[in-house]
Amino acid sequence: MNHSPESKSKDAVRDAAAYLRSCGIHLPNFRVTAEKHPDKPYGGSFVDGFGGQLRVNLGRYADPTPFTCNWFAMHELGHVLWAVHRPLRWKQFRSMFGEPAPKDYDDLSGREVWKTAATWKLSWFSGPHRPKGEPSWYGARAGGEERFCELIGLMYAHGDFSKKPPEDLTDLWDCCWHHGLSRMT
Repeated sequence: MNHSPESKSKDAVRDAAAYLRSCGIHLPNFRVTAEKHPDKPYGGSFVDGFGGQLRVNLGRYADPTPFTCNWFAMHELGHVLWAVHRPLRWKQFRSMFGEPAPKDYDDLSGREVWKTAATWKLSWFSGPHRPKGEPSWYGARAGGEERFCELIGLMYAHGDFSKKPPEDLTDLWDCCWHHGLSRMT
């Protein structure tokens, strides 16, 4: 069995996809890669190929823990769900996740994307590693799509979607589940 960081990442995406499908959530077929970003030694996760062959790339990480693999896998699948289901057309969902990405998104992404997921179990608790009422620093600052992706990444990495969310995320998760994910069938 291959236990390279790349194979761990690919397995995490496949497992997260199987989990979403087991919840009855529609997810299109896609190809999984773990290619290095051309300008960065680590990271580089993205989704591309909408309208053609869909690809989920998990980038490269030195030796990702199962927790970070699961978080980033579900986060990237969140982008797939966002593009396929276009949840902003649902008013309640839009009220919590309708914020556009900021103008400095690329810079923000480089600074913030790893912060909360890297705190592992502490990410469940609000404080210096996660702002109150937000799934992560990145989710708080990078717009509604990233808030959605970070929230499902947080919930999945900590167990699954049936787990009660942290108290400060109850309203956000209820909206995400009842007015977003449960409609993505």
